[in-house]
Amino acid sequence: TKMLVASKLLKRVNNERVVPDCQKRRYYEDSEMAAMFECCVDDAKMTLLLVILKEVGLRNGALNLLQYFSLVDETHEPRHSCNVREKAGSRRVFIVSDNLKAAIRRYYEQLRVRLPADIDLARVYIFNEVDPSQPLSNQTLRSWLSNLAAAANVTEVHVHPHAFRHTLVCNLMGAGNSLEAVSKYM
Repeated sequence: TKMLVASKLLKRVNNERVVPDCQKRRYYEDSEMAAMFECCVDDAKMTLLLVILKEVGLRNGALNLLQYFSLVDETHEPRHSCNVREKAGSRRVFIVSDNLKAAIRRYYEQLRVRLPADIDLARVYIFNEVDPSQPLSNQTLRSWLSNLAAAANVTEVHVHPHAFRHTLVCNLMGAGNSLEAVSKYM
């Protein structure tokens, strides 16, 4: 009887999509992106983070789980393509641009100096310099981006990692790519 009552109640629920408020942007303008890059020009870690977000559009979880050899090979050179774990255990493969390779080299040169000599690089999470044996928390990542946005005076849009995915999709679609191609890339 409870199941019958529940099914009758569900039939009365209006199951329509809520149309998002078009006034609330969920992507970054070129000027905002440039301002964020300008604010972290002297910070190799934040530059690498922004390049990955801008060019690849990795999700929070994938960023937090990036380990030392995710982006470089055994000779410490940036990989030509990377294979990282993403949502629900799926794998994301992406080609590494020259710009991303330069950001990787710059940050890794600094990172290797800061890490203890006896640490197992295969177990190092690259963005957590406080405790490299642990993944970075979502809260820390969001805090970094909020601080960066405040410094860059990006105020019209909530700054969070997923908005970079929206920006990338918007840019790819604006460049004339098909929805199917963009979907496969993302």
